Amino acid sequence: MTIRDLLPGENAALVANTLRLTVTPSSVPLVMVLLTAKDQIHPAAGSDRHPGAAGSQRHPGVVPVVGTDLPVRLDALDPQVARCLLVGHGPWIGTPSVQVQDGDAVALRFTPPVPLPGGAAVLVEFYRRAERWKLRAIGQSYAGGLAEFGRLHGVRLPGVQMPGDQLPADGAAQSGPESPEQPPNPLGGKESAEAVVRQLAGIWEDASRSAGSFAESVRFAESGRDIALEELVADVAARSPDHPGRRAAEQKYQQVIDAASERRLSDLDQLADELARLEKTLPAPLARWDARVWREPIQPDGVGIFRIGEITRQDSRALRIPMVQAIAAPGGIWLITPGNRIEQRAVNLLHRIFAAAPAGRLVELIAAEPSPGEPLELPGSCTPADRESRLTSLALQVDLLDMAASNGARAPIPADLPSVVVLPWQAAGMSGGELAALEKLAVAGPGFGLQVVYIGGQEDLELSGLRYPPRPVPTVPATTRDPWIGQHWDFEPDTGVMDADIGRRVRERMRAPHPG
Repeated sequence: MTIRDLLPGENAALVANTLRLTVTPSSVPLVMVLLTAKDQIHPAAGSDRHPGAAGSQRHPGVVPVVGTDLPVRLDALDPQVARCLLVGHGPWIGTPSVQVQDGDAVALRFTPPVPLPGGAAVLVEFYRRAERWKLRAIGQSYAGGLAEFGRLHGVRLPGVQMPGDQLPADGAAQSGPESPEQPPNPLGGKESAEAVVRQLAGIWEDASRSAGSFAESVRFAESGRDIALEELVADVAARSPDHPGRRAAEQKYQQVIDAASERRLSDLDQLADELARLEKTLPAPLARWDARVWREPIQPDGVGIFRIGEITRQDSRALRIPMVQAIAAPGGIWLITPGNRIEQRAVNLLHRIFAAAPAGRLVELIAAEPSPGEPLELPGSCTPADRESRLTSLALQVDLLDMAASNGARAPIPADLPSVVVLPWQAAGMSGGELAALEKLAVAGPGFGLQVVYIGGQEDLELSGLRYPPRPVPTVPATTRDPWIGQHWDFEPDTGVMDADIGRRVRERMRAPHPG
């Protein structure tokens, strides 16, 4: 049997549904925590049934692990379970070794590189990616123990070991109460779109941790080689370039690099395959412009999110992960463009926003000159005075709806209240009255389905004077860092060609004539 050692953050695809879990030493108390896709402990957790009766346990979503060689049946888990965390807890955790036997040929092993202090620590996690399960090495500690861990995942857990609790004999976890079958079609509305967002974030995290793991392997190989060569330098007889010790050090270095490269390529292949399958199911606002879904009717209720571009890395250009943004952003959305003109990339993003909003609501362009609206085929030319008057009118409508809602009377949304207001920023800025109106729209507008989309340069955004800064969305290449490892990623804005027929159908869907 082959044993593959994992570094912190490294992941591996699992083949078998029934695994063998071995943890040594056995002195560390362990629990298996079942999480939903929303990162909350499985909704069945918190049951007061006492353990001991067949098929019952105190916390169905938090299963004490008793023993050192146990089966883990992933196929027996409730479909709502998205992740299973193996958590050690107690006054001292140390460096427990976790080994997962995946079938008869391969075993995956993770040992924390440094001792983990007391409290609680996530050792490894099993998680779903599409129809497959994967294993990731973690090694993350929580000083506040299970109590802190539970608070982060929405349930109250004891901070001490739960004596007498037993792991079910047929697996590390059993499914909770039967839940309604989830629709398999990811085009089924906002909840499904949110699931797509979580899957994209998971792919990005996997890719980031894979890149970090490879970089750590390279550093480890280089450090080992340097130490070996330094020891040889101390021996005059060993300074020859042909000395066997030098060749051995270089060979060991190359072996580590080759093994890390093989794992890296395997990770990239898995993630690229997952992305390819996911791309085929994305709703129109999230799909590429050449996707077939743009030729089909667009969801009338709107998915609420849209694609802004892709991220990739120099060392993995074939892996291009879609980046998405919710249209209901606090403060609105600011499309960063050269000046306040609506160029083609901004036109593409605006049509994605229109397609992500509910159908049957207006789109309004408020501009002090006609040229910005020409690419959108939207009327919107007005004087600065008219612009302030229109913004003030919209703010008053939203304010009246907000007051009614705060008094428990949910008034119907007026037919002339737009769902998207497109506002090219003026170089001269906005008046005090306009800024006050925009502040009201930023705070209360999203609650009534109104989103403000600004168009302007980066400097305009910085000098805008808006009290609630909009969410910047670049329309030019940029760089970003992932939130897990801090790796650099290249952002490439939305590309491709939105043909005239797609644009026409999207605008017709929104019924875009100016309300006058």
